[in-house]
Amino acid sequence: TADGTSSPQSITTPDCSSETPGCTDATALNYNMSATIDDGTCEYPNTTVNLVIDTDCWGNEVGWTLTADADGSTIASVNSNTYGNLQQYTWTGDLLPGCYTFTITDSYGDGLNGTQFGCAADGNYVMTDDEGNILFEMGDPDYGTSATHNFCLTGTVPGCTDNTACNYDMSANTDNGSCEYTSCAGCTDSGACNYDVSATIDDSSCEYTSCAGCTDNNACNYDLSATIDDGTCEYVSSAGCTDSTACNYDDTAVIEDGSCDYASCAGCMDSGACNYDATATVDDGSCEYLSCAGCMDSTACNYDSTATIDRGSCDYDSCSCLGDMNSDLVVDVEDLLAFLSWFGCQGECEGDFNDDGAVNGGDMLTMLAAFGSDCQ
Repeated sequence: TADGTSSPQSITTPDCSSETPGCTDATALNYNMSATIDDGTCEYPNTTVNLVIDTDCWGNEVGWTLTADADGSTIASVNSNTYGNLQQYTWTGDLLPGCYTFTITDSYGDGLNGTQFGCAADGNYVMTDDEGNILFEMGDPDYGTSATHNFCLTGTVPGCTDNTACNYDMSANTDNGSCEYTSCAGCTDSGACNYDVSATIDDSSCEYTSCAGCTDNNACNYDLSATIDDGTCEYVSSAGCTDSTACNYDDTAVIEDGSCDYASCAGCMDSGACNYDATATVDDGSCEYLSCAGCMDSTACNYDSTATIDRGSCDYDSCSCLGDMNSDLVVDVEDLLAFLSWFGCQGECEGDFNDDGAVNGGDMLTMLAAFGSDCQ
């Protein structure tokens, strides 16, 4: 054109289809959104960088890697066993605007600290841009096994700058007309049948009928495929007693039908009561503790074999006859022989009249004193 600019031109390919040549790379400065075929004219805002590395006396230990932070891709790298000793090496590259990570390594673990081991000089490294600005440089030569440097290059970054677009590029600072609003469009209402979790732009396509139905799994007409409850749930066959304290509680019932019964399973639920009912599931407050209470110690004078609750009433004195080992109410030779069979016993023993934990001489004196007694 007269002003020196170019306009898209249409060409016809051998297969008779019409194509529009131009730059089809959205990251290029001259990206042409209407171009259908790339003509190799893309221009990029590159920055030329220079990396200079001076090795110490052990250059073969040095290696390095330069990666792009945007996608983690490796821009350039050098393995160990590549460099010589006390040499200078330069790498030059063209980088797009963005952020990068440079990592230098030392296989021995002492960095470029050569003088520590008698080398004539320490090593060094520095990276500069095409204007001579230092992007990073070595700090301490003894950086161990590795040192990492992060740097960013500014400049024109073309892309979609509209944050409502599907392809919004937060790193772009110059809009190149590439914004599009269809690939991420869909229903964004999580309550709709056709909710699209990946959609970020609502295209008004939400619908709420195809997945409507009864969503209560307790209902007679529960619809497993339904995600929206339409209020049609029916519970006729699910009616019953819904009170969990009732005898006839129905855990499947969702509608109370007034049939709850609290009498058929009522009774005393205290296992320690005289009238404990093992079948009762509802306590009716009828527990009583007197009719079965008595002395439960078979050695007591008033032992009650029918008692199930000990009321603390045992009597050990009214029927006692000291030394009457066979309880025939007479202390005679048979009792003496029975006592002698326990003589020397330790612990809980019959014949331990003084309760000292042993049947010994003290008990023998007591036995001899009671000998001949008539306890009737």
